[in-house]
Amino acid sequence: ILGVDRDDLAERLERVRQTRNDLAHFRTEISPASRAELRECAQFLRSKYLDYERQASETGSSERDLREARLIYRARPSGGKKRLGRGRYDSLSAWLAQQNGVRLRLTFAQLEEVMGSRLPASAWRSRAWWANVWDGPASAWLGSGWRVAYVDLDEGQVLFARLGTGKREG
Repeated sequence: ILGVDRDDLAERLERVRQTRNDLAHFRTEISPASRAELRECAQFLRSKYLDYERQASETGSSERDLREARLIYRARPSGGKKRLGRGRYDSLSAWLAQQNGVRLRLTFAQLEEVMGSRLPASAWRSRAWWANVWDGPASAWLGSGWRVAYVDLDEGQVLFARLGTGKREG
């Protein structure tokens, strides 16, 4: 899928895992070489994912999209009701519900324009903020029939993908 030698990729990811463990367990400062390797690996994976997203957008919804949509809907809050927005995200929820197509790429600035307010600082610096979970801001897009397919914090962009087969799930 990635178009690279499996053993080379496994070796690279193992070094990244070791660096991650060193950082997570406060074992040592990481070397400039390890920092560079982390950046290179992140850029490599980002470029491969963007290539995949470009290809998927040309062919429409993929089987992976359908599996992810099923997982998201299983995690819906008790009672099975869709929650549209959470106060400050109501305008985003309403706007997304009116959009057509299966993919939608927006800059963070465009999202702020739609919302009529600023995104929280955590949205600009943390992927976790964009997680497709019902008990967070994601209820705005999940309740409108969308999920976050990819977020690029460096570029300040988010790619939304329609849940299901391209039609809004009921």
